[in-house]
Amino acid sequence: MTCGRRPRAADLARGSSLALLLVLVPGAALDVAPVRHRLDVPGSPAPARVTIGFFPQWGIYRRGFTLAAAVREGEIAHLTDLVYAFGGVQPVDGPGTRPVAGRNPVVCRSTDPWADYRDRNLPAIAGTPAVAPDGLAGNFQQLRALKARDPHLRILLSLGGGGTASTDFSAAARTAVSRAAFVASCIDRFIRGDLPGLPPGAVAGIFDGFDLDWESPGPGTPAWATCPCDGPDQALLVATFRHRLDALGNVGGAPFTLTVELPASPSAAQGVQVATIAPLISDAVVMAYDFHGPWAPRGPTGFNSDLNPVGGASGLSAAGAVAAYEAAGLPASRIVLGLPLYGHDWRGVPPGPDFGLGEPAAGPAVPPGRTEAGARAAGLDPLGTADYYELASLRGFAWHEDRQAGASWLYDPARRIFWSVESPTAIRAAGRFVVARGLAGAALWELAGDRGDQLTAALAQGLRSG
Repeated sequence: MTCGRRPRAADLARGSSLALLLVLVPGAALDVAPVRHRLDVPGSPAPARVTIGFFPQWGIYRRGFTLAAAVREGEIAHLTDLVYAFGGVQPVDGPGTRPVAGRNPVVCRSTDPWADYRDRNLPAIAGTPAVAPDGLAGNFQQLRALKARDPHLRILLSLGGGGTASTDFSAAARTAVSRAAFVASCIDRFIRGDLPGLPPGAVAGIFDGFDLDWESPGPGTPAWATCPCDGPDQALLVATFRHRLDALGNVGGAPFTLTVELPASPSAAQGVQVATIAPLISDAVVMAYDFHGPWAPRGPTGFNSDLNPVGGASGLSAAGAVAAYEAAGLPASRIVLGLPLYGHDWRGVPPGPDFGLGEPAAGPAVPPGRTEAGARAAGLDPLGTADYYELASLRGFAWHEDRQAGASWLYDPARRIFWSVESPTAIRAAGRFVVARGLAGAALWELAGDRGDQLTAALAQGLRSG
């Protein structure tokens, strides 16, 4: 679970107010016209809410979860947007090298060419061959098949990601020259579709825009945010993307889509110039998860993702994050609520009055179907995290719901193991929350964590019934 796992929202969040830490006023003036929301485009299908599903490129490996499987199980049918994670933000000389303007600039690239466009063994979608006549294969060929099957499905490429995958955004955004070169490389690679080893334009027409997953720009954030200028530079990078995408025209009658990922954590959000970037983006995904987890191995146990504050140790909630971003200048109509399809756990948890909730712990537990040594050898997160599909049918566990918090958990009193993971009931409640708050929609991280369309369908039900 280490690949692409996002930084936890609870990091550095103790006792802070998100509204006070966000930058409330624009920085440098950005000469870019505000973008019209995609759902406002005349003649579009105009669904009531945006429904985004993230597909991780590595899902084809451990679980063997392909886009063809997502079609077969039914997850894709509920989506307005499919976001492919991740495209690389890396120096030309490769990850870990020092970016140098002119000699080793930061560019967009594929971080896993095999999964992206070389794997010739993935199953076909709707009769489209696994390998195109031009040689395109892998996940990108499946994305092309999805686009042919449903022209209204918007497919985005997410750039960056959790942890050190966002490191080099800082250098990419540092100057006007570096911003222009980086954005040009993204458009050349993934919009015009020129990938190494394939004919020019092999990937053209697949991606409808980009999702910028620069997790935590600005001072006082985790180590990969390396400059106090990151907040203003992020806003300028967003403007550069918007300007270049607008210059390309539109796709399917709508502007190219540009979304950003925003943390729910106060400290991680302090550099974001919300009022500046709000009119330039299609949507912002507020990552309302990782509020509690095994990084606090002794507990107290708490919710990975809760809608309303209930006095947990982190003090975080979806409602609090949404309210703070609204106060900072991000309209509710452009906020997408990010929801997790995975959970966190603790062992040695006494039952207490609430089936383990809020209790001390002995440490994180090894996820089902793994041993600690085996997980480490396979490069997986061995402790404290597992996907919903791994947890939904565990024996000995019972579901518990906190309807006030809008959250759920599993508890086994015999083994004293506590899992904070969203149930279908909790996900439906999140959909209703989105409608009640007038938000743009919801996003699921990530589709490989679902089991037979249980949670994706539950979200669709909540959005319809809200």
